[in-house]
Amino acid sequence: MFQCKDLLALPTMARAKLISGKSGLHHGIRWAYKAETMDFSKWIHGQELLIVSTPIIQSPQFDLMKMMQDAIDNKVTGALLLVGEEYVNKIPKSVLRLSNVEEFPLMIIPGNDVPLVDVFEEMGHAIAYHEKMDNDREDLLASIIFGNNIDVHSLMVKSRMIGYDMSPPQQIFVIHFFREDTKKDQNLHIPKEQIQDMSRKIMSIFNENRYQVLLSNYSNNLVGMMKYIEESEEIICVLFEKIKQYLITEMKGWNFYIGVGNLYHQLEDLQKSFQDASKCIMAAEKIKKDREVLWYQHLGLYNLLLSMDYNDLLETYCDEMLGGLIAYDKENHTNLLDTLRIYLENQCNIQKTSELMYTHRNTIKYRVHNIEKITEKSFQNAFEVLELYNAVIIFDFLH
Repeated sequence: MFQCKDLLALPTMARAKLISGKSGLHHGIRWAYKAETMDFSKWIHGQELLIVSTPIIQSPQFDLMKMMQDAIDNKVTGALLLVGEEYVNKIPKSVLRLSNVEEFPLMIIPGNDVPLVDVFEEMGHAIAYHEKMDNDREDLLASIIFGNNIDVHSLMVKSRMIGYDMSPPQQIFVIHFFREDTKKDQNLHIPKEQIQDMSRKIMSIFNENRYQVLLSNYSNNLVGMMKYIEESEEIICVLFEKIKQYLITEMKGWNFYIGVGNLYHQLEDLQKSFQDASKCIMAAEKIKKDREVLWYQHLGLYNLLLSMDYNDLLETYCDEMLGGLIAYDKENHTNLLDTLRIYLENQCNIQKTSELMYTHRNTIKYRVHNIEKITEKSFQNAFEVLELYNAVIIFDFLH
């Protein structure tokens, strides 16, 4: 989608200048609206660029601060002010502060320099071009993850047209969104505008670190494909953490899982990366790893469990390993199973377990001794510790 940063690259905007709201430059512009009155809310639908020129500037009712606040409240993307003696000749600091806080790009251009009709015409062509590019990107990604017979030559041609480097290796990730409480709100689909804003932000996180990424969405899933850069595993982990924190902050009322598929060196195999990422989502749902990033290469035992149809066999194994603990907890209203889980997840560290459970370390030591007695397993035996840990993982997976 055409963004505020793209606006500043247009020839007609050569003398334009961004004066505040830099962090909102990734916001999309659907169209431009030239304000004729202070009451303009009924003429806009969101994602417009507000152009402030005559006659509104010369109106006795003109109030720049109020206009900016109304624009922000109505989801306008940003504003272009015509400046000069006959236009806006002073911009209050309060307007600049509002622009920065709300991530609302505020740009100025000398009023006598460029006819607005030229700006509108050039912007219209640019918006149409970006819409076509967005559609082409989505078509390319959809043909990879949902296509039956992948035509590598066709993919390479399409990728060159949209400026994406399809050379391997590539990998695919999926972000799946779901409501925290569906009973509260039965509208289960993320609004289109919110998906677009989110996609732009995620794209900017990758682009800032020189990563190329293609993004598309279906239902409440965001699907991305990225080109792997050698010796960059630490960087890409940091980027996904940034994305996670952004989604936690911005997607109020929504939970999410993030699954990252394996790298593939043959374009014909890229569907496998999508399937890998989808398996991560399935595992996250099973073990309640919401708001986390799961990598297929780190799924380990969960990958095996997802491929098995022998739930009765797994239940029997859990019962043999943990049945005594579960029965003891139920009969005595204790939480030995939870203690075991946290104890194992923290390398059998008594102090760490006591801190996480807000329980005195002597109480944890007593519980650990009780667990050994009931399960007839010793935490001094590495194999028996592994057996218990596997049993806890399988139990959480099944229940």
